[in-house]
Amino acid sequence: MDLVRAREKAKAARKKISETPAPAPETLTPPAPAAPAAPPEETPAQGGAAPAGAPAAEAEKPPREIQVTVETPALTAPPTPTEEKPAEPEEIYELLGFTLGREEYGIEIQWVEEIIKPRPLTEVPRAPDYVPGIISLRGKIIPILELGRRLRLPAAGEPRPGKSAAPDPARVIVVSDPESKQPFGLAVGEVTEVIRLPLKELEPPPPTVGGEASFITGVGWVGGKMIIMLNLAELLKLESAGRVSE
Repeated sequence: MDLVRAREKAKAARKKISETPAPAPETLTPPAPAAPAAPPEETPAQGGAAPAGAPAAEAEKPPREIQVTVETPALTAPPTPTEEKPAEPEEIYELLGFTLGREEYGIEIQWVEEIIKPRPLTEVPRAPDYVPGIISLRGKIIPILELGRRLRLPAAGEPRPGKSAAPDPARVIVVSDPESKQPFGLAVGEVTEVIRLPLKELEPPPPTVGGEASFITGVGWVGGKMIIMLNLAELLKLESAGRVSE
């Protein structure tokens, strides 16, 4: 190969390269910013679709705190309990019931000692007509009072309905004065029962009784029957009664 010609070709090639303008440096274009991701579409509420053209839903906000105000009632002092007065016990008379003729009477049972059958009497001089005599009972001398005569009642008539005839006196009620403890015997008809008579149902004796009103405490109704409550404290005042009978 011809060495001279090779050198000339190489020299010409280098000259050509040097004369060729260098390419302009390549300008790097920055990438366009990425578009923001679209928010997820809200699921329309049940019962209807979201209207067209509605703005995108705002980012979910935290739930709003709801303050609930509870009104506490003002404390008031409890009412002072009213002290109820205990009911006063009802006063009740306990009577021993007996008959004189067709009427029923009663005397307070606290006076009663016992009930006996009539016994033979020993007359006492100048005694009132309603004191037919005296008896001896376990060594005690007991004056007997015919209570019907003491109250100036008529003689015994027909027996009470449903009862057999019984002579007066049928029984003697032995009573004792709570203060003097002096015993007396009251000659009566039949002894009936123990009677509970409330004081509120006891009425004063009627004015028609006259001078004998002191012998009667009052008149009450028990079980549909009238009971005459006698005042033994007055009935057993023999001295004053004796002066009246003279």
